[in-house]
Amino acid sequence: MSSFRRAVSVVSRGTGTYVDGIYVEAVGATITYCQASIQPTSERAVLALPEGRREKKSFTLYSDTSLVSLGQAQNPDRVILFGEEYEVIKKEEWQNNVINHYKYIVVKV
Repeated sequence: MSSFRRAVSVVSRGTGTYVDGIYVEAVGATITYCQASIQPTSERAVLALPEGRREKKSFTLYSDTSLVSLGQAQNPDRVILFGEEYEVIKKEEWQNNVINHYKYIVVKV
């Protein structure tokens, strides 16, 4: 699987805070890189996405790097693929001690 992986830029925006009851986005972003296999998202997986995101362009990533998904934080990590920014919507952990990895579904922002 490693021969199919390529470098992917990851943008971590951090967690914002509430100031006087108003949510304020985190300032700045951290850019890192990970190795990932980038695959088309299956029709079945697209149907499992939240409404409003099913029509957008998406990919499935396989990586041994842990990213933050929408289910984990209000500001999930974003990845840059083919010059476009994608948000990490879904994360599955495959830690079975055979080939430990994470499977992500990313949707175009």
